[in-house]
Amino acid sequence: MFDFVINKHVEHLECEEKIIELEKKYGIKFPDMLKIYYKKYDAEQIFLCKFSVKGINLEVAKMVPLVAEKMSFEELVTNDREDALLPNTMYPIARDRGGNYYYWDSDSEEVYIYFCDDYDNPFKVSDSIVAFFEMLDNSIKND
Repeated sequence: MFDFVINKHVEHLECEEKIIELEKKYGIKFPDMLKIYYKKYDAEQIFLCKFSVKGINLEVAKMVPLVAEKMSFEELVTNDREDALLPNTMYPIARDRGGNYYYWDSDSEEVYIYFCDDYDNPFKVSDSIVAFFEMLDNSIKND
């Protein structure tokens, strides 16, 4: 798992405390696989992942970091809540090169992409965080 991460020789143990803090702040529970990802690879560079879902070509260029100076998970959630464009159950996980963001639903763990020019019609990408990470891994293996 996590074949899409370029640098695998690091660990980000500071993310464990950050996850606890964010879970309390937002009243959510991070999916186990997402916790593992953040503790191991938060803010690490990834390969460009290209894949197709229901005939729609998609890509992931960057994962949303937990601990970062800019465009962090918390900063994006704050901006999203201020803009009131998304349901409060949606939390950012990744983005593509065009500024479209992927979100996981804290109720269902489903992953959606919200296209920046059409927030009213999110596109379901996967049924779970695990399935999303598997798609990213498979995109690297099939490239």
